[in-house]
Order: sequence, then C-alpha cells, then structure tokens
Amino acid sequence: MNSAIQRVLKTQVLKTQVQKHRFLLSPVLIWVLAAGGVTSCGVSPLLHHESPNREPQSEPADPDSQNQDTDGTDAARASCDLWFSSQNLCATLTWVKKPTADEPGEFLLGFWSKGQDSNSGGQALVYSNPDAAKVFVKLWMPDMGHGSSPVTTAQATQANGSPRTGFFRASQVFFVMGGKWEIIVQLKDDSGSVKDTAKMIYQANL
Repeated sequence: MNSAIQRVLKTQVLKTQVQKHRFLLSPVLIWVLAAGGVTSCGVSPLLHHESPNREPQSEPADPDSQNQDTDGTDAARASCDLWFSSQNLCATLTWVKKPTADEPGEFLLGFWSKGQDSNSGGQALVYSNPDAAKVFVKLWMPDMGHGSSPVTTAQATQANGSPRTGFFRASQVFFVMGGKWEIIVQLKDDSGSVKDTAKMIYQANL
C-alpha cells in the first residue's frame, strides 16, 4: 500500500515539474521571437551559420573588364582571343570604339601564328594574313537565339592607304540589346565556304 502511494506521489511531482518548465519556457520563446531570433528566411542572428573553413565571397568581376582594349601590337599584352585550329592562328581583338545603345562600334582583328611566344623578351609579334579569301564576322546572342545587323569587315590600311598585313577592321558592330553575345569570326574561301571558325564572348552593357 505504501509503495503504491509513493508511486502516485512521484507521478504528481513529475507532472508539476513539467508544467513548471513549460511555463518558464514560454517567456523565453516570446523574447527570442520578438528580438528577431528566428526570421522567415531561416537565418537567426543568435546562430552562427558560416562554416569556419568557408572563404569569403568576392565581389563579381565587372563583365566589361573581360573586354579591355589593347593596342594590338604590344607583344607583352597581346592575347589569343580567337584561335583558328586549322591554321594554328590567333587573333587579338582590339576595340577602336565600343558600341552603345545608339551608336555602332568598331574593332580590329590582328592575326598571328600561335607558335609565337607573345611574352618572349617583349618582342613584337609578326602579324600575317590568314589563308582565306574573306574574314567574316557575325554577332549572335545564344540565350535569345537571334543575331544582329550585319558587320562590315575589310583589310585594315596604313595611314598612307596601303594594306596593313595581318589586320582586319570590323565596323558597324551593333548589339540590338544588352546581354551576353558571341562574336563569331569565320575564315571563308573563294566559294564562300567556311574553312575555320572561332568565337569569343562579349558582355554588352547598353
């Protein structure tokens, strides 16, 4: 009889303690919620969500910085923007005038053999014409599936009007809208067939 009474008394004590704890927790939860401890996006200022080994994220690079101009003749700065594998040729794209929302742009293409070391002793690159009857340039926006107005391409000339070996001038470069574009350069033969193609990405910020 005594053991039964003791069990009943212990049960009552436990119930009382549970009720007391629930009562004490309620104000704490109210304070946390009022202080913004739990937010709708699941990030609490009371909790540390960053991994200790996680590197801080850097600011995204300016998309236009990928299209910085070079003079096209400085060997130390020339880059192989476009590579034509069949002829092992590189072409460096140099903006003469970048297009805007209202005005077309213009750039130069300088062709040189990829076998040359553009950083060797700072020596100037030797530019040469590609083995092609025509250098053709077109613009394409892959995300939208459309192109732009035709680009005019011709051999560049010296100040005296003579042809500038290895250089071609692309004019009337116009992007109909801002976004990611492909500048596609094709080398064509006399019949108009494409012998080689190379392309580069350009971010148009109009």
